Amino acid sequence: MDVVVYDKIGKESDRLENLLLATFPQKTITDAPIASFADGADDIPIKQLSVAIEPVQDLHGQDAPYPAGGGKNKFKNTASDLTTNGIAYTVQDDGTVIANGTATGSAILRIGVVTLSPENYVLSGLPSNGGPGTFEIMLTNEAYSVNVDDLYTTSGLNIDVTEETTYGLQIIIRTGQTMSGFKFTPMIRLATETDATFAPYSNICPISGHTSANVARTGINVWDEEWELGVYSTADGEPSTSASNVRSKSTNYIHVVPNTSYYFKTNGYVMEVYEYNADKVYIGKHNVTDEVFTLTQNTHYIRFDLASGYGTTYNHDISINYPSTDTSYHPYQGTTYPITFPSGTTVYGGNITVNQDGSGELVVDKWYVDINTSPSVTFHTGTINSIWVSFERDKRGYAYATHAISNMYKMGGNSAPHILFYETECDIYDSRFTDLETARALLADFQFVYALKTPLAPIPLTAPQITTLLGQNNIWADTGNIESLAYRANLGDYINNAITTAVANALNV
Repeated sequence: MDVVVYDKIGKESDRLENLLLATFPQKTITDAPIASFADGADDIPIKQLSVAIEPVQDLHGQDAPYPAGGGKNKFKNTASDLTTNGIAYTVQDDGTVIANGTATGSAILRIGVVTLSPENYVLSGLPSNGGPGTFEIMLTNEAYSVNVDDLYTTSGLNIDVTEETTYGLQIIIRTGQTMSGFKFTPMIRLATETDATFAPYSNICPISGHTSANVARTGINVWDEEWELGVYSTADGEPSTSASNVRSKSTNYIHVVPNTSYYFKTNGYVMEVYEYNADKVYIGKHNVTDEVFTLTQNTHYIRFDLASGYGTTYNHDISINYPSTDTSYHPYQGTTYPITFPSGTTVYGGNITVNQDGSGELVVDKWYVDINTSPSVTFHTGTINSIWVSFERDKRGYAYATHAISNMYKMGGNSAPHILFYETECDIYDSRFTDLETARALLADFQFVYALKTPLAPIPLTAPQITTLLGQNNIWADTGNIESLAYRANLGDYINNAITTAVANALNV
């Protein structure tokens, strides 16, 4: 009897599978950073998922990269060691300068030029042991010929820039002054940056590629509800000890979508939300209490702690909800599906396709260029000297002029330096370029990524089988947007009814 029943159920299951495939239409969601749908069912595989891979660029809150820098310190020290008028200047790797000796005359070290966009800045960098008339950092015009202002005090010099301007900076030690290991720390920061601690100049707005991709699937609550005692520091966003506060688990960064609104269900308590960029570098903090909050365009991860008063035990009453229109507590349901690229593959742009049967492919449509190693770079003289980069058709295809990103230079415009992209080449203009070697030295940190006119041949992938959840589904990828997602709709009730019918038929012998 039992054998007959199982045999019939098996046959009915086969019929059921065919019926499902034949009867139910698929639904498709396109062009969304989060594909959100509510009519899936438990363990039903998604028919197909298409993910756009995009390069990650940390703009540090700016709208576009500028040659002045994207980190806290906008000034890049380009000086070399120099001994002049009795003073030995030693330039350190972090851009600081050590001075030793007794000045037999005015000892000047030109430490570089910087282009600043309209904003208020602060110049700092004098050693604490000295004063007016002893030494200074002088702010000049670009040619070092006209003095703009002098930094005499360790508290800093305010610079109010009303139009894009290029300045020169130089250190001056006056005649007769003796230096013994005096350390200059030249830095230009935004006036809104309250931390005056010296930071080395960093690459402008770094561009990162991907060696793998993760597709995340959750219900409404995107927080995994793992917690621990402690708080996070408002200075750097790192964990800090506290025996009276609850925080999200420090090792579990909460993956979110930039420039997207979430509802923070806090049960009336203040939640301190710490935001991080794609590289998990701290951006800043916001306090929220049972409200909709929109994350910044650079926020890819968050962590949080709860202000005093909540207690030291998590009570399963906190959730971070997408869509933000849902204001209720929801328990976490979620899975991360890793997609691994072939060894040694770094992708700056392209598309991943994941199919229900476990097949998939990767198509690359953007390419990364290193100015210092590319064989197709030539130098040209003109009104403003430039270097030309010719794209290699046989390896990389032609570039689309309007589909390129740079970590240093503005795209187009009339101000130098700037970069222009054409069908088969780009021109990088800078008045400081005197030859190819000088250009490459100035572009030591330069990156850009451009779109291929003809994508490369598809790379086969072994794809994970991504399943749906009963009820609300949120699906997104950490490499870019969901281009399209196809699934079979409204299956939950049908499957339950069909299985009940199959079992009844099998038992009706």
